Amino acid sequence: MSGAQNAAVIAEEPAEPGKPHVTYRLAGDRALPVEYGVMEFGLGLSFFVLAADAALRAQGLSGLVETAPGFRSILVVYEPLELELVAHLSAVRERSIRARGCRS
Repeated sequence: MSGAQNAAVIAEEPAEPGKPHVTYRLAGDRALPVEYGVMEFGLGLSFFVLAADAALRAQGLSGLVETAPGFRSILVVYEPLELELVAHLSAVRERSIRARGCRS
């Protein structure tokens, strides 16, 4: 990855069995878009996103403002004074791991 197009990418995880490729991006100082899989339609990927979103919201993280699941991504809005980006990213990654039961 290089260039301004990918400057907001802060982490990536390769695809694994039962889990799609994940890209974490910055969106200002209060949001973290999390993109799953590749740009193609698939009901399994949509179910994976919904499972990851539900697992993240169920955690009850202090500083988590809201989540907005999409077809293949989740926009996670957080309060940076309550939840540091590193801790937030770790929590999102953990929830993605728990959602592995859904196929991509």
